[in-house]
Amino acid sequence: VRELIGNVPGIHGTAIGGATTSASTPALAGNPGTGRAGVFNGSGQHVSIPFSAALNPGDFTVSAWVRPLTRTSTALRGVVVSRQTVGNAIRGFGLYASADGKWNFFTGSAWTALVGPAVVANQWSHVTATFRTTSITSGVRTGIRRIFVNGILAAEDSGKYVPVTSAPLLIGASEQGGGTGFFMNGGIDEVRLQAGPLGLGDTLDTMGLRHRLNTSPAVTSPGPLVNSRDSIVSQAIQASDPNGDPLVFSAIGLPGGLSISPEPLGPAAETGP
Repeated sequence: VRELIGNVPGIHGTAIGGATTSASTPALAGNPGTGRAGVFNGSGQHVSIPFSAALNPGDFTVSAWVRPLTRTSTALRGVVVSRQTVGNAIRGFGLYASADGKWNFFTGSAWTALVGPAVVANQWSHVTATFRTTSITSGVRTGIRRIFVNGILAAEDSGKYVPVTSAPLLIGASEQGGGTGFFMNGGIDEVRLQAGPLGLGDTLDTMGLRHRLNTSPAVTSPGPLVNSRDSIVSQAIQASDPNGDPLVFSAIGLPGGLSISPEPLGPAAETGP
C-alpha cells in the first residue's frame, strides 16, 4: 500500500494477515474511477502505516469510501485509526462503524465519540471526519468535530483531541489495549488524510475524485502458431494498450534460433529457422 498523493513521500503501508484488493465492486466504476479497493475479512486483516507526525496533525480531515458487509457487528470496526494508549488515557483519532451500526468519529484523550447516521450494509458510503481546534490547554485541543456522509453534514459537536506520538496509522483495524483489534469486515478505498478541516464544498470534491486506471496491454497478433521443424518463421507481432501508453516488444524463453526485434509501437519481427 503506497502513499501516492501529498507532501509526505515514502510513507507506505504494509498489508497484514493476507489483506488484498479487488476490482470487482469499485466505489466509483469506470475509467477514470476508483479502481481496486482494499478487502478485509474482519479477522486480523488490515493495513499498518508507520508512525509519522505528518499523519497526526492538530487540525485534520480523514475520509474514505467504506463498504461494511453488515450493518451491525459484535464490536467496533475500524476504518482509519490513529490511536495510542498512554496510561489511562487514549490519544488520537478514529473513524469507525459501531457495533450497533452507526458511523463514529472518536478523538482522545477522553476518547469520546461523535455519533453519525446509520451504516448501510454492503453498499459504498463516502465518510469524512474533520477536527478544527478552537483552543489548546496543557496540550489538549478542544475543537469542532464533524462527520459528513456522502457529502452531507451528518453530525457535529465539540470534543477533545491529543495527537498520537508513536503509534501506527491503521486501515481496517484499531489499536486496542496495546494490541490490534476492531477489524473491519468489508471494503475500504480512497483513504485520505490531510491537515486542516475541509468544508462542505471540498468534501464533495474529495468524494468525486477519480483517477486514471492503468490496464495491462494485450497481444493482438499473432495467435497460436504451428510450424514444421526447421521451417522459416517470420511473424509481425502486434499489441494494443487500452491507456494509449507506448509499447516496447521483448520476449523471454523463446526456442533456440528464434529471436524478437524489440521495436516500439510494433510491428516487431519474430524470425528463426
